[in-house]
Order: sequence, then C-alpha cells, then structure tokens
Amino acid sequence: MKGINGLILAIFLALAGAAFNFLYLASRSSDVNMVGFVAIPEGKEVKAGQRLTEDKLTKMEYTKRDANRLEKSAYPYDVRSSLIGQRVWHNLTGPTLVLRDDMQTPLVELNFGRNVPEGISERAAFVPVDTKKMVASLIEPGDEVAFVVPPTLGSRPTLAARPPRLPAGKTDAAKAEPPKDSGKLEPEPELAGVAEPASGNIDMIGPFTVLSVGNRLNKSELWSANRRPQLSESVLVVLVRVKKVKDDKDPAGKEVFLPPADRLMGLIETLSVTNAPGLTCLLYPRKPKSEE
Repeated sequence: MKGINGLILAIFLALAGAAFNFLYLASRSSDVNMVGFVAIPEGKEVKAGQRLTEDKLTKMEYTKRDANRLEKSAYPYDVRSSLIGQRVWHNLTGPTLVLRDDMQTPLVELNFGRNVPEGISERAAFVPVDTKKMVASLIEPGDEVAFVVPPTLGSRPTLAARPPRLPAGKTDAAKAEPPKDSGKLEPEPELAGVAEPASGNIDMIGPFTVLSVGNRLNKSELWSANRRPQLSESVLVVLVRVKKVKDDKDPAGKEVFLPPADRLMGLIETLSVTNAPGLTCLLYPRKPKSEE
C-alpha cells in the first residue's frame, strides 16, 4: 500500500514539474522572440514640424505578446527608412515610440460629395465670418457649427427679392411712383427664410459641417507642422445639400438648396448686398472618436 501511494505521489510530482517547466520555457521563448519598433532614443527630441532623421531614430523592443497590441499604432522597425524625412506634427521627446498618429499628413483637397442619397448632391458653401467675434483657430474641419443671424439683417431684401429693374428711360424718381396696376407701393420684402428674432432670443441657422477654415483642411497644429500657411480664415467652407426639382416650365430641372442651407444662402446673399460684416458662429461639442 505504501508503495502505491509513493508511486502516485511520484507521478503527481513529475506532472507538476513538467507543467512548470513548460510554462518557464514558454515565457523564455516569448522573451527571446522580441519585436522591434521605431522610437526616439533617450536624450533626443524632435519638435513639431521637424523632419525625422537617421540619428533621431532607434529600435525599441517588446515581447511578441506586447507587440501584438502595438502593431496597429506603432511602426515596425523594418519600415524605419520610410519615415526618414517625414515631419511630426507635435513634439516627441525620447525615449518614446513613434506612433502613427504622430505622423499624420494634412489633406490636400476638400472631401465631400460621396455616399449621398439618390437625387441629392453636396456643395461647398463659402461663408464670410467676422474673426473679431470668434477664434477661427479653435475650429477644425469636421466640426459642426451654427451661424447667428444678425437682427439688423432680419428685414433686408435679398437679390432675389429686390424690386424689378426700371424700364429703359425711367429715372430714379420713378421708383417712388406706384405701379399702375396696383395703385400702391409694395412693402419692402423680408429676407427669405430669416425672421427677426424675438426680444432676448438668438436666431441661428444650422448645424453645418465645416469642410475647411480658409485654406486649412486639418487641425491648426497639423497644418502648421507641415509648413503650410493658413490663409483666408475669415471664410468658413461648410457642407450644404441641394436637390434637383423639375417642372413643366423647366423640364431639365433646377437645383434648390435643402434646409437649413436655403436660409444660409439667403443670408449670404444679403451680406453681399449690404456690405455687412461677416457672421459669427456657435460651435457644437465634438463627438468622441468612439461615437463617430
């Protein structure tokens, strides 16, 4: 009986030893199979806008298990040569990995007009804004904004709502003469789609997605880091949608702006007629990346 118990104990100890040995060898093999990633060495710094150079890059090694978590965000060391000469858009101080987000490159053209519903088209509308009343550098392409309607423009006509031009030979004095068919002066037309707000309220038009701030198609830091000048920030380029409408008089159809773009275009038209200053806007909260 004692012999059997001893044999069972020996077998148990042998199995336990084999298991521990296997775990030890597995951990050692993971240490041996190290994976290298591109990094900035200790004591080196690359400032925003500077290009990566050979002397400012090194290899930072991780176990294969940790490397699996880094492969989507960091650069494997074997692609190091492709990073040399590229600019980073914010400061990197070693020791630190060079991440893909550090190497973003700015867009070079407006991005719109894709994946829209059938029968709908997208356009880029240029909206003048008053940079004395807003900080354009805080607005990024992709943000949503609403434009504030100045109360003083609430009753002014648009070009489309102007009285008809006088016939040839008529003088300016004829403007005050009532039309023969009506016998009375027509009231001044209101700005289409833009009503004067009630006391204490603000009339807004929006929201609109920002395509660019002047010529800037990315966030300010990224644009500056790539040595691109920021121009015309007094103009916001926003996304508007149009729909083609056909009728008996115009079988080919004409494009009409969909709300709220119809009100915005009427307001822009009035600004050009009255030489009024640019608009101001309200910025909506940005959605977390996980919700986009």
